[in-house]
Amino acid sequence: MILWISGIVEAEVGDAFFETMKIVQSGLNTITKETDFGNAIEKIRVVFIINRDPTPEYRRFGKKDKTLDARARINYIEFRDSSKMHRIRMFIETIAEVIGKTNNFSNEEFDKQSLLVRLQSVVLQSS
Repeated sequence: MILWISGIVEAEVGDAFFETMKIVQSGLNTITKETDFGNAIEKIRVVFIINRDPTPEYRRFGKKDKTLDARARINYIEFRDSSKMHRIRMFIETIAEVIGKTNNFSNEEFDKQSLLVRLQSVVLQSS
């Protein structure tokens, strides 16, 4: 499984977004390569929305291409005013929420709970 992150962000938080994206994407891809969570998902693509516009969120799981696509909002002001570690936690918690709220894949094919536990342990380690 591979995690891919992008964003729709205000220019003011662009540098912080890219720094956080690199850290989270690299770290979580290392975790997903080390552990077998099943074969139901091959890709998780998350577009973080960190702006003042009312861009809608969504989640879609495509069984055919085994891809979870999501747009997930992160509070612009909180992200802008947060420390590097808090931004990392915000990304990871949002990714965990996206996965946790997606119910289209079979539990026999994907160990969602184990992945969520691993994501939470990363959040706690970064605290």
